[in-house]
Amino acid sequence: NKELTGVPFIEIYEDFQCPACARFEAINGPYIEELITTKKAKVAFHMLSFLGGESQLAANASACSADQGKFLEFHKTLYANQPAENTGAWTSQYFATLGIGLGISSSDYDKCVQGQDYMGWVKNVAEEGSKRNINSTPTVLINGKEIDRNTAYNSLADFMLAVEKA
Repeated sequence: NKELTGVPFIEIYEDFQCPACARFEAINGPYIEELITTKKAKVAFHMLSFLGGESQLAANASACSADQGKFLEFHKTLYANQPAENTGAWTSQYFATLGIGLGISSSDYDKCVQGQDYMGWVKNVAEEGSKRNINSTPTVLINGKEIDRNTAYNSLADFMLAVEKA
C-alpha cells in the first residue's frame, strides 16, 4: 500500500451520533468518497465518542467494518440511518445486523463487535483529539489546518474549494 504523496491530507473528526456530522456526510460524503477512490486526497476519519456509550459502540463497530474492507459503506449507512442521540438504538446486535446488510459475512466481524475489540483504539482517538483541542464535531482539517466550519461544512462548493486550495 504505497503512501499517497502530493495530495491534500483531510482529517475528519466526527461522532456517529452527532447530527451536524450526519449533515456534513450528506453534503460532502460522496465527494470525499470520490477523492479517496480516485486517490486525489488522503483521508483519515477520527471517530470520537463525545456523546457516550453508543458512540463508542459505533466507533468500535466502524473499526471492525474496516477490517472487512467495508468502512466507507458502514460510515455512509450509519449516518443515513442515524437515530436520536443515546436512545438505546445502537447495540452490538444492531451492528451485527448492519454488517449483514453491508454484505459482511465473516464471523470475525461479529466477534469484533461483541468483544468490543477496538475499544482501546476508540479511547486513544478520544485522547488524541483532546490533545489537539478538538472539542466539537465535525472538525475537519486539511493539511493540519482547520477549515471554516461556518462555510465549508454546509456547502459542497466551499468544501471543494478548501480542498482545491490545499
